[in-house]
Amino acid sequence: MNAEQIALAQALHDNEMGRGPDANAERLWLRWVDVVEAHLDIDTLDGSDDEEGYSLDTAHDWFEDGVSPQTAAARFLNRMVKA
Repeated sequence: MNAEQIALAQALHDNEMGRGPDANAERLWLRWVDVVEAHLDIDTLDGSDDEEGYSLDTAHDWFEDGVSPQTAAARFLNRMVKA
């Protein structure tokens, strides 16, 4: 194995072991969702924007845009009142 192959193998191993950058991003996302759900007092954000006023798709878009979980919860609450 050359150095590039070794580095790739190590990165794949680290990710599988929950230590790589993808694993860290996933942990941040899951923690972000937990905070939003706690603020909304709901079990899951897996809903419909049209019916419940919230969804994982919208939540993920906001997460990717850097919206704080508190701001996301406030936005969802506003939508839930209207839904």
